[in-house]
Amino acid sequence: MTKKTKSGCRGCFLGAGLFFLVLIALVAGLFIWAWSGIFQPAAKEQSIQVFEVESGDIVARVGDRLVDQGIIRSDFWFDWMSRVNNLTLVAGQYELSPSQSVWEIVQVLKLGLPKVEEIKVTLLEGWRTEEIAAKLHQSNLLQSSRQFYQLDVSTPSDNAQVVEGYLFPDTYQLAMTSTPKQILERLTSNYKKRTIDLSPSFEQLVIASIVEREALFDEDRAMIAGVYFNRLRDGIKLDADPTVQYGKATLENYKCVADNPEVQEIDDCLNVDWWPEITRADYGKVDSKYNTYLYAGLPPSPISNPGLASIEAAVEPANHDYYYFVTDHDGHAHFARTFAEHQSNIAKFRS
Repeated sequence: MTKKTKSGCRGCFLGAGLFFLVLIALVAGLFIWAWSGIFQPAAKEQSIQVFEVESGDIVARVGDRLVDQGIIRSDFWFDWMSRVNNLTLVAGQYELSPSQSVWEIVQVLKLGLPKVEEIKVTLLEGWRTEEIAAKLHQSNLLQSSRQFYQLDVSTPSDNAQVVEGYLFPDTYQLAMTSTPKQILERLTSNYKKRTIDLSPSFEQLVIASIVEREALFDEDRAMIAGVYFNRLRDGIKLDADPTVQYGKATLENYKCVADNPEVQEIDDCLNVDWWPEITRADYGKVDSKYNTYLYAGLPPSPISNPGLASIEAAVEPANHDYYYFVTDHDGHAHFARTFAEHQSNIAKFRS
């Protein structure tokens, strides 16, 4: 009996020892995992990236974007370190690198002192892509139109080459060190964020781009959109003047057009009038698929980059039976059901 008891105790000691060895190995593994996640950078490369903390951002969203940009490997330790450090996010643009650890990145953000020189740029509703490029160039943010126009960026469009319409008009704080791709992605991501509740179709965005060029007052936008949808539904040509302007400017200045693979540099295209005056003769003379006096249906793509009010109008157009409108000298729209009424409005409000 005594010998069996001693043998059983030896088994207890061996079991306990094995348990503690496994426990130590687990603790060591967890320590190495934590140390690697917190103090090991995502990469050795020293490249600097501009990272923006947006107003109202939360730690989880920032962590997701840091992973998306390849600055950190996982957002788990970023979230954890942010809580440990009581991180309060300060909006702005920061220079970060994949060669920085999560701990270092949290400390940079905790200081709340954006290190990137920024410039405020306002991009107006209804501008073409070429006008946006010119503004960015004049703000010393863009040197090459080719770099800007021929980038592959993600847009909601089925046509990856179409960016017209998706460059959201807004006032931006842009880093002077931003690359053309970063600027383009900033504009298109802003479009996605601002229209997330609307989810406009491509057709609606094309209509919105025309409405933006036609309407001066917000109260007219949904009414004008309703006119165009009525005409589309009934197979009537849109007869939209801005589409003629778009086609005319594109044909006359093709060397400067965004979708021209041999586009000239911006310096050579700064003085282009992208919305030229048109005459009645241009309705039949401008042979462009964008000319809705010549070609039925929608233009091939948006003709401008519309603001939120015009997009809302195209998504929820007014329900009416008007097919025509004319704007008076102050920019207010007047609507008509028949061509005879329309002619009467022209005589009344354009004389």
